[in-house]
Amino acid sequence: MRLKTVLHTLTGLIALLGYLALAPHLDALPLLAFPLMLGLAVVCEVRGLRRMPNWAANLAGLAAFAAYLPQLDRTHLVPAVNILILLLGLRLLGEKSPRHLLQSYILALFALAGSTLFDLSPRFALYLAIQFIAVALALVLLTFLRSEPDLRLTRAQWRSLLGTGLLLPSLALPLAAALFLILPRAQVPLWNVLNQQGQAKAGYTERVQPGASPAIAGGNALVLRAEMAPIAAEDLYWRGTVLNQFDGQAWVRSAPPRTQREQPAAGPNVTQRIFPEPSPQQVIFALDAPLSIQGLTHETTTDLVFSGRRRSAQRLSYEAVSVLSRVLATPSAVERDFYLQLPEDLAPQLRRLAAEIFGDAVAPEERLSRLRNFFAEGEFRYATSNLPTGSDPLSRFLLEERTGHCEFFASAFAVLLRLGEIPARLVGGFYGGDYNEMGGYYLVRENRAHVWVEVLREGVGWERLDPSIYAVNYESALRAPLGEGWRLSLRMALDTLEHFWSVTLLTFDLERQLQAVRHTRRSLQESPPRSDELIRWGAGALLATLAAAGTIQFIRHRTPGVDPLLRGFFAHARRRLGLRRLPPHLGLYEIAARLGDPAARQFVDIFAAALYGEQPLSRAQRGELKNLLRTLKRRTQRNSRR
Repeated sequence: MRLKTVLHTLTGLIALLGYLALAPHLDALPLLAFPLMLGLAVVCEVRGLRRMPNWAANLAGLAAFAAYLPQLDRTHLVPAVNILILLLGLRLLGEKSPRHLLQSYILALFALAGSTLFDLSPRFALYLAIQFIAVALALVLLTFLRSEPDLRLTRAQWRSLLGTGLLLPSLALPLAAALFLILPRAQVPLWNVLNQQGQAKAGYTERVQPGASPAIAGGNALVLRAEMAPIAAEDLYWRGTVLNQFDGQAWVRSAPPRTQREQPAAGPNVTQRIFPEPSPQQVIFALDAPLSIQGLTHETTTDLVFSGRRRSAQRLSYEAVSVLSRVLATPSAVERDFYLQLPEDLAPQLRRLAAEIFGDAVAPEERLSRLRNFFAEGEFRYATSNLPTGSDPLSRFLLEERTGHCEFFASAFAVLLRLGEIPARLVGGFYGGDYNEMGGYYLVRENRAHVWVEVLREGVGWERLDPSIYAVNYESALRAPLGEGWRLSLRMALDTLEHFWSVTLLTFDLERQLQAVRHTRRSLQESPPRSDELIRWGAGALLATLAAAGTIQFIRHRTPGVDPLLRGFFAHARRRLGLRRLPPHLGLYEIAARLGDPAARQFVDIFAAALYGEQPLSRAQRGELKNLLRTLKRRTQRNSRR
């Protein structure tokens, strides 16, 4: 294979990696234009067609710059990367001199680096590793391009060049590891810090308004990962906020009455290490009922709502301790009127329905039991489309359509409880999660957003009730598994890799660097290393250094690109002539003349014809050369026996 063909293939690979890194963030024009330009470049290479002249490529680049120039500003990065990708594609279509190839590499590296302004996913590490190796190999090949553009190399020569090209990345790895430990880094894509208004909101909201839309779309974006042992599905309620006021259309949160902090009732404790995705939300999620939060500056209200003191786009983690209990004990008296509030203009249909359900029941427990029976026997269905809307969606949900999602179930249940003089409130958060056994954590996504009810029971406290469980299709709607089979295993394996990337690399910030330094200093102060340990470590470091130096010297001084058959011929000549090393001035024909063997002359004739004709040895020629080497060795052995 010609050196030029390999070099141009590497150039296409390097450019393609830069494009793939930015593809999710490009406009339609560069997204479609680059593959087209790359394909045209391949056609030109294969068919030997004339490439785009420099003046045409420069004019096209100026046109691309002029088209996106009006959109350029400090807070909008997409036009800049659009221009970058278009310039990269034009460079592939243009001439392929060493200078132009270097320009292609620089543009591709800028494209890959630019992708980190949007996203810091594990794909970046994969693209970087491949691009780094490809660029190193391409730079080695570029040294031959100007002098020998049509050079063809043997397999042995390619192996030698490959080893030389991989030497630079191999030596750079220890340096990269050291720089990772000592250099500061951003925990989020840089442009997220500069342009936070573009962040997406989570699928959870602190305002619940059933009937606002005839359908809801549950996103699949990740909200958090929680490292913990698996628990029963019915305990997977992730508490966020408490909504305690209803204005007739929506549930909102008001400051709760000043009372003593509610406490989870007795139950097993569960510790979670939670890694939330960057979000503008201040609420801190934990399993219901949360007992404490560690590792994050926060505030706590009396109704167990935890919130950060400031919004942060950084990747954070915290430790939550929760009690698996459905009940929150109330150490002090609850202001019942606050949790019985309803608007005066509440729909009369709801008041009549409450009177029918409760009938002559006086005791709160009896009223609660009758309301549960109403939902359990009402043939309600859980759905996210064709939802009740209009001026009174709750009445339509309860009396006509009986189809809705968790907001309808929880809102209707809580309103009817309050109409029955039973204090109630809504809790917003998430329900469920997909357990990753490989990583040992739960995945909670936007489509798990959920709302349930807490009802005040005399002598017990606030008890969690989820009216959505009364839907006839509850199991299939809310407990559907993420998937099964090898696809699920592959998704979980990839997510484990992404979680490792986030925890190990992205969250290794300045604080963790200082912690590592303090820990090392404290360890040395508490237990200073003994002299024998220092000797062992020093000897190991010295041996590693000598081994690395020896490897480099071997690579530098070995005969580059020597065919194994020719190397075998040289070895035979040294043994036959009794020389430790062949004189450098001896050519192939002079060596054959000194050997005085017709087989040696025949070997040199075949090899020299291929070498000086710049043609690789055919399979038949290589087989003949191997037979000649065997003949030379047998004759030498027979002569030595005599």
